[in-house]
Amino acid sequence: MYNIGILGGTGEIGKRIVAMCGGKYQVRASYHSRKPENSGSVAYMPVDLNDNSQLSCFMQGCDIVINCAGSSFMTGEKAAIAAAEAGAMYIDPFGAGFLADKLSAYADRSRFVLMSGCFPGMTGIMAEYLCRGFDKVDSINGINIDHQVPSLYGTVDFILSGIRGFGEAGMYYSAGSKIRDNSTTVFTDHSGNRVNAQYYYNSELDGVVRRYAPDRAAWYAPALSGELIGIMQKAVFACLASGDDNAVIEHAKNIQQAVKSVGGSGDCEIQLSAEGTVNGCKLVRKMTLFSPGGSSDISAAILFASAEALLYGEYKNGIFYAYQIADPDKAVELCRSAGMEVSFTEEAAVDGDDSYDEGFI
Repeated sequence: MYNIGILGGTGEIGKRIVAMCGGKYQVRASYHSRKPENSGSVAYMPVDLNDNSQLSCFMQGCDIVINCAGSSFMTGEKAAIAAAEAGAMYIDPFGAGFLADKLSAYADRSRFVLMSGCFPGMTGIMAEYLCRGFDKVDSINGINIDHQVPSLYGTVDFILSGIRGFGEAGMYYSAGSKIRDNSTTVFTDHSGNRVNAQYYYNSELDGVVRRYAPDRAAWYAPALSGELIGIMQKAVFACLASGDDNAVIEHAKNIQQAVKSVGGSGDCEIQLSAEGTVNGCKLVRKMTLFSPGGSSDISAAILFASAEALLYGEYKNGIFYAYQIADPDKAVELCRSAGMEVSFTEEAAVDGDDSYDEGFI
């Protein structure tokens, strides 16, 4: 039986992964303050991510470690290196380019999987689901609409991702170049509400462009309110002025409170559309995923799918992303088994149809 370590095992994402392991694996889950009762194949261990001794002790004997604790930007490097030094594989829900750069010196010592959450993560896997089988991909477009109040360190990562270059607001890809466009596109969410969104070119979309060379690729992010933009700007200034990532934490708390004050359904959805050619015929494929339980459910499913892909796949040591190793069909199956709605359609493209500019689903 494989041994899986789950940092943050009592958090919103971690506890879901513990449940998914369901006796199939021996689980070591960390907690911060209140220890749950050990049960069956699950044992809990206190871990302070800032305590190197505790972190190293937790890693010993694990085949793979899934990090659901803290901020990827602030603690991901330390956790990943500790896993590698203990001989364990490592999975992170975010990471993106910055953590890949930090881990390059360890790439020959273990296997690391980054961008394995909801976005980035499932979004890239769904892109793979749509694009595979096309002889030529003409366009791909997507959006993630998350109504769940973000965790504190999820919010911290959101802020720091803007500083570290994960994405560029107001940018999309067309005919070999990134294009600046600050216009707003209106989408309709699962409940029929209108969502204003803007272009957001990011590292995951860039990977899709490099793999499939579409003529056009666009990712959209729901437009932020003036209040949230103001808090974000203060957080970025505080971080850059101090040179300390911890400077964004109080601002992250303010963002959480602002989101809570608005209220919301707590759900999350991903919409993607791809147009391409198969045997000379132009087709449009559309896919939606709706999670009543929010992005935490999606992240847990993809982290678990990535773990199983590493455990049972034949991969050499190196740095990977979820869309490169997680089987899209298995990822979709996991999401459905967790109570999420997944739909897929394919139909002939209509000549002159530019629906991707209008909010494609």
